[in-house]
Amino acid sequence: MSQEVSNRPKREARDFEIGDPFRSHPEQLNLLPLKTVVEIPNSTGTADAWGEVLAEDSQTYIVKATRGGNRIPASEWVAAHIAEAVNMPCPTPKIVQLQNGDLLFGSRVVSGLADKTETTAILTSKSVGAGARAMPGLTSVLSAIYAFDVFTNNVDRHVENYLSVLENGCRKFYLIDLGRSLFWDNFTQFPGPHHNTVAVGRTIRQRHGFDLDAALRVLDRFAQLAPERIIGFMRSMPKEWMPDDEQEAFIKWWANGARQERIVKLRKGLSHGSLL
Repeated sequence: MSQEVSNRPKREARDFEIGDPFRSHPEQLNLLPLKTVVEIPNSTGTADAWGEVLAEDSQTYIVKATRGGNRIPASEWVAAHIAEAVNMPCPTPKIVQLQNGDLLFGSRVVSGLADKTETTAILTSKSVGAGARAMPGLTSVLSAIYAFDVFTNNVDRHVENYLSVLENGCRKFYLIDLGRSLFWDNFTQFPGPHHNTVAVGRTIRQRHGFDLDAALRVLDRFAQLAPERIIGFMRSMPKEWMPDDEQEAFIKWWANGARQERIVKLRKGLSHGSLL
């Protein structure tokens, strides 16, 4: 795979990359939901998911309601759009309307069993140190994902919550399962050693190393993300996903300097190792 990529002109040889961002803008977001054609509840084996649906656009989506927490749909929706805004793309997020009228968060299915198996094999192998198989770009990708998760207080990034897809000879990573971030718990905190994100992250770093520069570049993008973008993301989701006062509180947090304070703390924690 690496040889195929390295033979391309005018491109650095890499086996792994962050997937191409969709570059969404607030004005493109709207409340027009996708209606379901087929509904399969309890079909995913994922604790927070309602199930799987085939929607009217002929695409399959994993959908989430409030199972696992009242703010899971809001956390998924806002975190997914923030991810795209900082060039950390997710599978296409949609508002999905069940046949009973309920509005759920939907994440488009973009990978199959082979991708899932290969992703797990990559994460549980070794790409740095003695006897390792070199995997260009992987360390940077995983480090950027970790920085995103810690900033958004995503506490549940374990091996099964990574997604990669083989595209044109390069395996690209996309963020999934963001329901246990942002509004799911106390956003002013960072994930702790007992959370999957940190515990699994340490194991992954032992196998694949850590690229501090890649992690810090993600934080730089958080610092540049204007409050107007956040307002657009939040105003485009169904009102029942999150009360207005909680939306206003988060928008003010993003705009009043607290976001920058969090970035400063995280930069120090990643640089000194206290948040690794």
